[in-house]
Amino acid sequence: MSEIRIPGLCSLHKSRCGSILVARDGRFVGQEPNPEHPTGQSLCVKGRAAAEIVYSSQRQLYPLRRTNPKSANDPGWRQISWDEAFERTASELKRICAETGPESVAFGLTTPSGTPISDNIDWIDRFVNAFGSPNLAYGTEICNWHKDYAHAYTFGRSNRFA
Repeated sequence: MSEIRIPGLCSLHKSRCGSILVARDGRFVGQEPNPEHPTGQSLCVKGRAAAEIVYSSQRQLYPLRRTNPKSANDPGWRQISWDEAFERTASELKRICAETGPESVAFGLTTPSGTPISDNIDWIDRFVNAFGSPNLAYGTEICNWHKDYAHAYTFGRSNRFA
């Protein structure tokens, strides 16, 4: 059995804790704290469960389309291609925008504290701005609030753009 241990960062939330990524026989099996990294003294439960998350049988790996009405007991999900998912989404957004304006669409964003969305927030902001909607709702937890807002209240601007 061959084992590879590579220093890296846990990207499952905003903190980016220093970690050691472990693979055995070519398969990712987990990550451990990297005490030599400034943020690697420990890993949260999500970081420790990284391999479980990657290989979970419940992980959604492809887009699904609902084929039954929302009132039906069975949603009738069926797998569709990424091209079809993007095309259907773009068509619906264009239709709604044409009928009722871009401000009629609200976008919701998960927390960077509890998800790996941190790397994509700026792209999502650009998309929402280009679409023309002023409606973007961010979710956060108390453990992330200070990272998102304390800099703005203390220094007059977010640390995201520093």
